[in-house]
Amino acid sequence: MITSMTGYGEASGQGNGWIVSVKIKTLNHRYLDPQIKGLDGYEALELQALDLLKGGFHRGRVEVTVQFQREVDDLPALDLTTARQHYKTLKKLAGELELDDQITLDHLIRMGGAIKPLSLDPTGLWPVLEQALTEAMAVVQRMRCREGDALAAELTQLWEAITVELSTVEVRVPELKRLYKERLEQRISELVQNMKLDSDRIEQEVALWAERSDISEEIARLKIHLAAAEKAMESAEAAGRTLDFLAQEMSREVNTMAAKVRDGDIAQRLIEAKGIIERVREQVRNIE
Repeated sequence: MITSMTGYGEASGQGNGWIVSVKIKTLNHRYLDPQIKGLDGYEALELQALDLLKGGFHRGRVEVTVQFQREVDDLPALDLTTARQHYKTLKKLAGELELDDQITLDHLIRMGGAIKPLSLDPTGLWPVLEQALTEAMAVVQRMRCREGDALAAELTQLWEAITVELSTVEVRVPELKRLYKERLEQRISELVQNMKLDSDRIEQEVALWAERSDISEEIARLKIHLAAAEKAMESAEAAGRTLDFLAQEMSREVNTMAAKVRDGDIAQRLIEAKGIIERVREQVRNIE
């Protein structure tokens, strides 16, 4: 099954006095690279969230943003003792320096400690976070599957286009071997017409050089790669890396054939095939 690496989803969970909102954005990446914002200082929650992400995604950059909000708008706790101490300190400092500036609430807050922020309870938050994270991941996966279906349809067309070019080349192989052999024989004959050489040896050398220019093996391997690519697309496993590898091998086979042939029409067909394979590689980069 083909799954895209790009997607977006969000969800929220509620419980234990908290509302948890999760947003997930996934992008192309060679490996799995999960990153979470909003859980700084809560390593236990972050580790649990990372384990959940690694179980749901196999490849790609996964950007997660987590936000917490109280179900009831509780006010932060006030530390009046600390606030009074700050006030006395500032009052004494102003007197020592003979300052007329008024001490304000802003001065006390800036000194810190007078207002205690609400703290998170990791133990009670994980079930809520897990629910929101799981639902957001499901939304992302549905989007990735839809895009994957579109990618699969395009790749199928590209495989067919490569097969057409390959079939055209394959039909010409026997003729190419014959023409190449004839040209070699004629060339050698012109070079050695006044020399006494073993005709059987010449025939062997001609056959050897003709064999070196044969592209039958490359065509056979390219067919195997195409079949393997189609099989990978039907597999339940993530196919991105497999398809990337096969596309590289296809490109290598086409390059080898292009280096061997000396026929203009076949060379043009191979250029077309190489262009199609490059389009395949561009699409494969989007596949998980």
